[in-house]
Amino acid sequence: MLSFQRFGRWMMLVVLAAGLQPLQAAGDHPSPMDILNGRVKKTVKSRQATERPAARPRRHLSPMEVLQGRSGRHTRKKHPQPPETTPKNPAHKAVRSRRTPSSSESAGRQKRETIPFEAPPLPSDVEVIPLDETPVDVTISEENAAPEPAKKPLHEKRTKPRTTQASTLPLLHAPRTKVLFFTSDDGPVRGTDRLLKILKEEGVKATLFCIGKRVEKDPETFRQALATPEVLVANHTYSHANNHYRRFYTGKTLNVVNDIDRAQKLIGGPKYLRLAGRDVWRLPDLKRNDWAINVAQRNKEIAKYDALANRGYFIYGWDIEWGFSHTTQKPLFGGAEMARRVETLYRSGKMAQPGKVVLLAHDYMWRTPGSARQLRLFLQIMKERGWRFETIDQYCNITPEAYAKTHIKKAPIVRPAQKLARKARILPAEKAPRIVTPPNKPIKKPTRTELVTMLNDAISKQQFIQMRRLIAQGADINARDAQGRLPLNVAIQTNNAVMVRMLVERGANIFNVDAEGMSPMGVARQHKNTIIIRYLIRQIDKQRQHRLRKTLFAVGDVPFAG
Repeated sequence: MLSFQRFGRWMMLVVLAAGLQPLQAAGDHPSPMDILNGRVKKTVKSRQATERPAARPRRHLSPMEVLQGRSGRHTRKKHPQPPETTPKNPAHKAVRSRRTPSSSESAGRQKRETIPFEAPPLPSDVEVIPLDETPVDVTISEENAAPEPAKKPLHEKRTKPRTTQASTLPLLHAPRTKVLFFTSDDGPVRGTDRLLKILKEEGVKATLFCIGKRVEKDPETFRQALATPEVLVANHTYSHANNHYRRFYTGKTLNVVNDIDRAQKLIGGPKYLRLAGRDVWRLPDLKRNDWAINVAQRNKEIAKYDALANRGYFIYGWDIEWGFSHTTQKPLFGGAEMARRVETLYRSGKMAQPGKVVLLAHDYMWRTPGSARQLRLFLQIMKERGWRFETIDQYCNITPEAYAKTHIKKAPIVRPAQKLARKARILPAEKAPRIVTPPNKPIKKPTRTELVTMLNDAISKQQFIQMRRLIAQGADINARDAQGRLPLNVAIQTNNAVMVRMLVERGANIFNVDAEGMSPMGVARQHKNTIIIRYLIRQIDKQRQHRLRKTLFAVGDVPFAG
């Protein structure tokens, strides 16, 4: 066993001695005894450390360096390289040398000798200019250095408000001015006197849009508003659309115009108008519809807005509203919060015109002392922040009267005969119709029987409005028509309990009989309408009690009460 181990050890020494023989001559490697004693690895590592420095570990980048486009290889420091020396060769001979072997290559490879290389001869007409060996200073001084661009913060606040498109007419105020148009609607009511007192004490200008009906009910408060120098009184329709805005603006255009003209006669002054329940603008340099309603309803109402504008009205909407509770009629938030909202709106620039904010409020919001204190606080805060209060006549640089003279043409009143004549002028002469003015014949009034017949036809077609008109014209509810029909029996045949109740309340006799001898109760039982039968039974009992009491009153036992 020992002999085999000794033989293997001596064979390893022979192989290593044969491989390291050329390196031993150079003196770069240890002896075979050093290899056997385990010193080879340490010496090889020390030589590699002297030839090439160890690579530095890769540094992790921060998120900001990743955003700025840096990478790991740009952050490493480059190791200094020895300067390259170019051999001087006046005979234009270049020396091409083999690169030095790296430490990763085999250690037993010897360095090859350099091989001289002769350059081809230059032509005779080429002049050789020697290179200037003086070093060139390429450093950049602080004076010649370009200034670094100013770094903008990532989250820069927007200080300049957004502005809408400039109007065609010149503005009365500059875009950067802060003008607040305080407007209050639906007066005069209980809180109007308190509002007028606060405006007078604070010296704030405001506009009150008054309703014609309430002006007639409370003329004293209206005169007080007219006498206040800080207040401008304007039109807010006569009926306030009866609080049914869709029905009011969907109806006829003439009804809308007449309602507003009636209020204008009561209020007087320039034609400044705010529509009831609609945020609509019609000014010489501003035209905007109410985007809170759907498209179909808006298209129906646009004709009414344009008709009022053609009559010379300046229609004003609002930019922001001071909300209130519809149950208590008190403001939903205080004066400080409202001031903050107005400032936010001004900075956003989402107004009808830049630099001008129209605030909407209502008179009945200020009827309590607490809400009045919030109004006073709001006015004081806005004055401290540099806001100027103006009335609505300062919103545009022209009055309605001056604009109507230059831009609105009055349409001539055209009678029916003149309309036919205009059509005749358009047509050729041979096709022009002959205009014949009808003679003034007296209108024939219908007889009593004809009125009852028309009433029965309206009841059978369930036309409520026509039925009311005929009854107002004098149609007898308890009479028969030419065919012997009673209006109450016709209403029962249509199975319309609402019409039956209307006729009974207007005085229809339940005990009447038509030409066929049918009473209203008999007709109801024939059609098996239980609702009408029960209603008629209750009415019959009431009439019987009424007759009984009337009879007893005639005898003198029971007092009769109507």
